[in-house]
Amino acid sequence: MKSFERLKNFNEKKKRIDFVWSNYKNILYQIEEETVEVREAIQTQESEARVRDEVGDLLQAVLSLIEFLGYSETEILEQSLDKLEQRITRVEILMQHDGLKTLKGLSRGEKLAYWMNSK
Repeated sequence: MKSFERLKNFNEKKKRIDFVWSNYKNILYQIEEETVEVREAIQTQESEARVRDEVGDLLQAVLSLIEFLGYSETEILEQSLDKLEQRITRVEILMQHDGLKTLKGLSRGEKLAYWMNSK
C-alpha cells in the first residue's frame, strides 16, 4: 500500500529529528481530543473538507499510538479486518438461522444483539 510506505517514511523522518511522543498517555489524550473535534465537526455540520481533516487528525493519532507501541500498522489493520470479517460471517449465520437475509428494518438494539452474539 502506497500510503503505508509513505507513513513509514514519515515516521522515520520524525524519529530523525526527535519529534516523537514520549509516552502512550499523551497519545491517548490526543486521540480523545481528536475524537471530540470529529464529533463537533459532524454535529455542527461543518464542511466535508473540515470533517475529513478532523478524521485525518484522529487517524494520525491512532497511527502514532500503533507506532509508539512498536506494532506494524499493516499487521494491525489485517488483524482487525480478520476479526471483523469473522464476526460478520457469524452474524450472517445467525441471520440465516433466524430466516433473515438482511438486518434492514431491525432496530439498532436488534442489530447490536446479532453483533454481540457473534463475538
